[in-house]
Parts: sequence; C-alpha cells; structure tokens
Amino acid sequence: MKHGTGTPMGESALPADALPCVWMTAGLVAWKLCDRDFECEHCPLDEALRGGARPQRAPVPDAAPAWEFPADRRYHRLHGWAGELHGGRVRVGLDGFVVRLLDRISSIVLPAPDSRVEQGRIACWVVDDSEMIPLCAPISGNVCATNHLVQENPGIVGASPYGDGWLFEVEGPDAGAPDELLSADEMRLRAGTQMRQLHRRVCASLAPDARIGLTMADGGVRLHDLRKVLGVDRYHRLIIAFLR
Repeated sequence: MKHGTGTPMGESALPADALPCVWMTAGLVAWKLCDRDFECEHCPLDEALRGGARPQRAPVPDAAPAWEFPADRRYHRLHGWAGELHGGRVRVGLDGFVVRLLDRISSIVLPAPDSRVEQGRIACWVVDDSEMIPLCAPISGNVCATNHLVQENPGIVGASPYGDGWLFEVEGPDAGAPDELLSADEMRLRAGTQMRQLHRRVCASLAPDARIGLTMADGGVRLHDLRKVLGVDRYHRLIIAFLR
C-alpha cells in the first residue's frame, strides 16, 4: 500500500542523509530540509514562525551578547567560565551556551562562602522551569564571594552572563590553574557543534515511528515552544546531557 507521494507505507519520505528542519519534525511545516546546518538563530523561517524578530533584552554595560564568548576569560567544557581578577581571585559564571538553553531560571543555589569547589564537579544549581539543573565548577578553589544579585534577581544570569550575572569567586593556590580550560575560539567551536548535535537529537526524538508512516495532522493546536513539543522532562534530559 502506498500513500499519495508514492512512498511505500512505513518508509520515511526523507532521504537517509537529509537534515529535516526542526519545525518540520515538530509538525509546523509540511516539508522543509535544513540548509543551515541547524543554525536556527540566523534562519528567517525560524524567525517568522516565532512571530517576528527575537525579543531584544535591554543592553548591559560592558557585557557581551549571550551567545558570544569573550576572549578575556577561559572556559570549561561543561560550560562554566573563569576570569582572573586582581589579588589572585577568579570569578566564575555560566557561558552563553547554558543561558541560551536555560532561559527560564527562577532560582539559583550558590556554594556557601568558605566552602571549596572542585573543577568539573557540581558546585551550584539553577532551577529552570521547576527543574533542578546541576552545574559544575570550571576551576578549583575556595569560595570567597558569591553574587547576591543573581539570587535576588535570577534573570540577570540570562541577561548578562558575562557581566552582572556572574555567580561566585574563588581563591587559593590552584584557583588560577588552567587545567581543562579552553580559549574563547575553542569554546565557540565546541558550542556550535553541540548546538547542532542538540538539534539533531531533537529531530530524532520528534521523528514519526517508522512502523506507522506519515500521518495527517489532527487539527489540534500547534506548539511553537520546543519545551512544550518535547515536554519539560525530555527537554531537560537533553540539556543535562551536555552538562555532564
């Protein structure tokens, strides 16, 4: 039995090496292949389906855009940054990859002053859409200061991840150790690769069951929010996989 396109029922209509658009797999458009390697932030279709240009946050003085990776600090592969201060202190925060994905932070749990954090191990938590997300320290050291502003207003982390949204500061003989830290250029390449991997995983999770074949839409309300398409639990599982 064949459906209207001539493709045998039960077989995918997409070539094996095709990259379907995220919005196609979400059921919002009938047919579109991705020609941008999942760089959705520069896609006019993605912008149109979101209802126009993406909202612009109020600028923060001396703060780089969230998706940038300033060259004046170094980055851990688990998406924390470390910037050296005067007096041997190192300031720690979250990079643009994390704040781009966790854009509903409602609460932050920071390490206690005088406690010790270890590079690559859980140092703090953020609550995103009621889910506790663990975040690892980019560097080892003794906590000497925390940013009370982000606890009073967690949205600062997303608006200014490299400025007012820093998390805590550490000091100690190994606070400035560069082990496992990446340059801004290295981190930008890594984040771009991971974003494309994330989009591919989303497409795979939304792909129809091959045993069923293509089906018609049921006429229900279409969802534009990826969290709603995947469900909050599945969305967070995908994000956490990149933070371990």
